[in-house]
Amino acid sequence: MLDALLPGALFPESTYAEVFGKTAGNPFYLEEVVRSLMESNAVFRDEENEGHWLVSAGIEAISVPDSLQGAIVARIDRLTEEARLALQMASVIGRRFQTEVLKNMTEADSELGMLLAQLERGDMVKPEALSGDPSYFFPDALVQEVAYDNLLLRRRQEFHRRVGE
Repeated sequence: MLDALLPGALFPESTYAEVFGKTAGNPFYLEEVVRSLMESNAVFRDEENEGHWLVSAGIEAISVPDSLQGAIVARIDRLTEEARLALQMASVIGRRFQTEVLKNMTEADSELGMLLAQLERGDMVKPEALSGDPSYFFPDALVQEVAYDNLLLRRRQEFHRRVGE
């Protein structure tokens, strides 16, 4: 399946073994690992052979997260601080959230559109197509859960208070 997600990428056998040992055939986990490889530039598109991928020289140094949650945490950690904060606030609102509610919670409302675009590019959130009010949703409940669970209790309480205001 790794070859199907990254055609042309020739990984060292040790990388195949590590990826398959940790993902245990879970396709969502494997997708998270592939996303992590792309974001860390361990793999990159082959400019000469469109649709194929190349493996960077230092692939052996890339560590595969030990769990699906760990892969999502690593993905969240690669966000800018502002985007991570917006994602965490959105996670407190719920799986679906109105942009206006998130805007009222943030202090960077002028940047909110840019932050949501960044989260959308990273497949963290998606715009709600049929909603009258501008709103978004977490396409994967696990992303929302991990973002929420990784909030310090004090901050989580503060965000819940802001949602209620």
